[in-house]
Amino acid sequence: MKKLSDALTPNLIQDLLSQGFVKLPNLKNYISLELLSDEIISEINGRTFSALTPAHTKLIDGLGLRDDFAACLYEVAVSAFKFKGRIDNQYHISRFVSPGHSRECFRSHFDSHIFTLVLPISIPHEEAPLCSGELLLKPNARRHPKSEIENICTKLYFKRYASEHSVNILIKKKLLLIEKFTNMEPLLFLGMTTLHTNAPVAQFVSKPRLTCLAHYFDPSPRFGVGNLLRSIRGR
Repeated sequence: MKKLSDALTPNLIQDLLSQGFVKLPNLKNYISLELLSDEIISEINGRTFSALTPAHTKLIDGLGLRDDFAACLYEVAVSAFKFKGRIDNQYHISRFVSPGHSRECFRSHFDSHIFTLVLPISIPHEEAPLCSGELLLKPNARRHPKSEIENICTKLYFKRYASEHSVNILIKKKLLLIEKFTNMEPLLFLGMTTLHTNAPVAQFVSKPRLTCLAHYFDPSPRFGVGNLLRSIRGR
């Protein structure tokens, strides 16, 4: 399997730092998505979130996401964001949403990790807007927090946008990008500065939505908000 780190050229990294996000090559160039999707869905057994099932682990190791890809991002984290943690400070999880399931939609938030990679594994495509679990994001919505206090306070401030009504206002004002993953291109973005959420997967959609998420380098202390929320969710 080819390594996804080959796509992390200096120009791409510069674009990531300036605009807050970049797209990577079509994932179909690296792996058979149909087979992988069936394997992961079978292993997660209907759970919305599941960490490192066997098929998911095979995917991220085959793409080099825990070593070569992480090493490239680690250099950027240290130089651009003064990250002082370890390279294995990573969090990999799959997200499965079946048609009609709406509990996880419109929950706008910032990630606790510096970088977030979204791998589209199985993506429904419908003509109707905002019905296929589209990723909605506002890159560079806040600056990179200089302290855990700033991180918590600005997260609380932006909670005002964690509802369908407020998200629709941002969409009408053209303040959110809508990523449909039509071309199955992974999306890498600055997780701590990008406000993001997902649209619902409507009941009439033809198939479930499956993505694999890779989070890199949480600078928060052990008692920080990111670790606390993951402990509460049990993942």
